[in-house]
Amino acid sequence: MIWSFIIMVNWRKRQNFLAHRWGSSNYREVETTRPQYHGLYKKCEITEEWIVHYPSWKRCLKYSISLPLIVTLTCLSLIGILIFYANRDLILASYFSTTERKIKLNWSLSVIKEKNPVDEISVTKEHINDPKFWYIIMGLPAVIGFVLPILSAFLLRISIKLNDFENYRTETQYGNALIIKVFALRFVSYFVPLFYYAYIATGIDQTIVENGILRVSVCLFVYLTISHWWTIILGIQFPLALHKWRLKREKIKIKSRLKKLAKKHFEYRLKKTDMNYNQNIEKDLMNQHILLEHAQNKIWEELMLPSYDPLFDYVQAAVQFAYVVCFSAVFPLTPLLVLFNQLINMRLNAFKICRGRRRPLAQKTGGIGVWEHVLHILTVIAVLSNCSLMALTSSQFHVVLNHFGNLGLFFTVIGWEHCMLLIKYLMQIFCSKKHPYVIKSLKKRRYHLNRQRNLSMMVKKERRSSRYPYSQNHGCQPF
Repeated sequence: MIWSFIIMVNWRKRQNFLAHRWGSSNYREVETTRPQYHGLYKKCEITEEWIVHYPSWKRCLKYSISLPLIVTLTCLSLIGILIFYANRDLILASYFSTTERKIKLNWSLSVIKEKNPVDEISVTKEHINDPKFWYIIMGLPAVIGFVLPILSAFLLRISIKLNDFENYRTETQYGNALIIKVFALRFVSYFVPLFYYAYIATGIDQTIVENGILRVSVCLFVYLTISHWWTIILGIQFPLALHKWRLKREKIKIKSRLKKLAKKHFEYRLKKTDMNYNQNIEKDLMNQHILLEHAQNKIWEELMLPSYDPLFDYVQAAVQFAYVVCFSAVFPLTPLLVLFNQLINMRLNAFKICRGRRRPLAQKTGGIGVWEHVLHILTVIAVLSNCSLMALTSSQFHVVLNHFGNLGLFFTVIGWEHCMLLIKYLMQIFCSKKHPYVIKSLKKRRYHLNRQRNLSMMVKKERRSSRYPYSQNHGCQPF
């Protein structure tokens, strides 16, 4: 938790340093209206210019449509994921059972509420050394790991459609609304199953705690490996393969058009005696030949590449950060796996921008915008989850439970949580927002500006004294 606070403070300094070095520290973008923004023309009372006006009550009506739809889709995807995991537990129950080996799957909603007998079964070394045990415990999470990126891409399409439907005026408003929708859907899809199993690992019984932690660790390992790498393949390799297929198809079309053009050119030479025919056809053949030559240019191949959208990379980085701050206590290998993934992502994202996407347009900005607020929210969620998980699963907190009861444990957790949030708040206030180099550079710049201002005032004073020497000697003001 303290590591996440230090990360946010250091990132704020790093962000201000980069903004200062790139000349965008106090940049305030005067945004224009999006071309997709529609409404009625209305004369502005301040500027007296005609502007596009969209009533706020219409957008509120659209919110009443888009918000329930987003909530419904999120709940459906979440219920489906939980049903998958509950059936994985039924398969594990049949594996541990000595009497009944028949697998009974239940795809109804009631399977989520059922108390699973797996929670009370102790995992031994024989189970850990058995490959079948790992096939069962990792099989369905691996399937979900393959499905989740596709589900996220589907939900992203719906979020974009709903964002267009809500009709935002500026790109900042549009981007912030899209980020909230996409990250909320991604967070629920990826993290609620982990919290579901983490809070199953509660109570005094050590067997229940170990089983819950084992299942959370397996899910995290699948999400950090199979699901993440499959997402990279879908985001980089699949668009490149689709682009190559489109290029190959276009080249085949150009070759067929060239063959037809050569055939027409041959027929044109055979009928060269008819002057009227020659004058009408020659210009058309020349135009077609020029167009086909331009169609083979490399620029058209680059234009066929998809456009670059940094939203996908931001979401990935935020999800990986959330894995570290929320579940490192449950699965201690999480930071190492995330570090490996991010080192690979740095090079793959560079390759994607240079070779797999159209050249992005540079946009001047002073920071990462709403993503900084998202990261702060994740640190607060990390405090709540870590404090509650440690209280419900750690044997040290069971001493408090035995002596003071549930109420004493509750106030202990609340006190610890408030102490951590107070530390975060104090670090945000007292730690400097600016890098020492930025502070030194600003002081140096302020010094030079003051010096230049004083020099200019001294020069004006000298000019005035040379112009009116009598007033300087006798203290009289000139007429």
